[in-house]
Amino acid sequence: MHGSGVASPADREGRAPRPGAWKPAATFQHKEAALARRSLLAFSALAIGGTLLSLVGCSSDPLPTPTPRPIARLASPIPTAARPTVVAGSQATALPAMPTPSPAAAFTPAHPSPTTIPIRTPTSGRIVLAYYVPYDSTSWASLETHADQIDYLATQTVFADRCGGITTQDDRTLQAFARSHGIPVLPSIFTYDQAINHKLLTDAATAARAVDILTRYVVEEGYAGLDVDLENIAPADRNALTAFVGQLGAALHARGKLLTMAVPAKTTETKTGLSAAYDEAALAPHVDLVTIMSYDYSWAGGPPGAISPDSWVDRVIGYATKQFPPEKVLMGVGFYGYDWNVSNGGRARALRYPQAEALASRYGASIALDPVTRSATFRYVAQPDDPPIPSLGAPPLRHDIHVSQPPPCSIPTPTPAPPAKPSWELPGQHVVWLENARSLAARLEIVQKHHAAGIAAWRLGQEDPSAWSTIRDWRHRS
Repeated sequence: MHGSGVASPADREGRAPRPGAWKPAATFQHKEAALARRSLLAFSALAIGGTLLSLVGCSSDPLPTPTPRPIARLASPIPTAARPTVVAGSQATALPAMPTPSPAAAFTPAHPSPTTIPIRTPTSGRIVLAYYVPYDSTSWASLETHADQIDYLATQTVFADRCGGITTQDDRTLQAFARSHGIPVLPSIFTYDQAINHKLLTDAATAARAVDILTRYVVEEGYAGLDVDLENIAPADRNALTAFVGQLGAALHARGKLLTMAVPAKTTETKTGLSAAYDEAALAPHVDLVTIMSYDYSWAGGPPGAISPDSWVDRVIGYATKQFPPEKVLMGVGFYGYDWNVSNGGRARALRYPQAEALASRYGASIALDPVTRSATFRYVAQPDDPPIPSLGAPPLRHDIHVSQPPPCSIPTPTPAPPAKPSWELPGQHVVWLENARSLAARLEIVQKHHAAGIAAWRLGQEDPSAWSTIRDWRHRS
């Protein structure tokens, strides 16, 4: 889950959305207050064939309530222009035109009984859901390597436009791989555009059509279910979101499919800011698993600090398990870091763990675990002639991709303002905060403390490789 602007760490749970925020991974309390699930950067734009819109110092305990700011899910540090958008073998088709239901019967709040769709729970009882993105081949490399550790795979491959049209991107290569490894796949519908969300949720015909299209799509493609990652929803659309999720959940459950959802992190109920639209207690009966985006406490547009400070995550998951049944709650874990240039200010850049490790090695810095936040951090001083950070990416993929697109939308998408010169390209003192295997081990204690179902990782391809050993040990711990 992306944009510019700095919010002070005072009231993220009540923060108002910032104009022009852009996002891949999500936000939370600050996402929650901003987008962040993807904890992250500022919104990422993903084009598939035609026009595909995807948006992509902490104090001691108790931590202050973060100040509202627009958040974004952590996007890959690979520039948008470098991301593959069309893959050899891709096919593009238009979704069939859907009849427009009458507004009276199209979309009314549903109140289904608690779901009875079975959840695939490992013998350890600890679930691992991982997010996959098609625009960064390191995500595929991680999936191939760690498939045996993943219980559910959510793929960020479904998008809506401003007319309410749905675009889907299906990776046949990934589908075959997941089937061969017994991993249920959940395509994730992602938006970070408030206008798109408003249209999708509040227009009766659009909402009903979306529920029908998405349900038929999941069934026809043989997916296990659908993941919903709608971010930056206006507080006034709170009831409409609950109604939409209820309707979608009822339709999917009637076909034996799962509904999972990502929601911003928060520690208390609020009626303002980017977390206000999520009535968690009302959403709980309709979803089978929920990812709490407990990362991006400190974000790219704010001052340096831990991304997932321990005591804040503890309060977030403690609150979440009171709104949702604990057996539905997945603690979101960030597999990334941020690099702030504290000499020159400006936005931080997102880093994959291998990039952060390479930086620490280049400058002779030691990655240490901060005792207060239990997050990893280090400092370095960049010189004027230092080479750019290596991308450390994986080779481009040659997957069989099938894209379905709706008719062209006549409603224009605002053009984002050109970004300022990245401050991380300037020399000066830098501070990096990141999450690694050691900080993950600390967070897993929180899952156990609150009897949550497991974790949801944003995202594959950014992690400390040692994190998987930590996850394996945790899953097999008695």
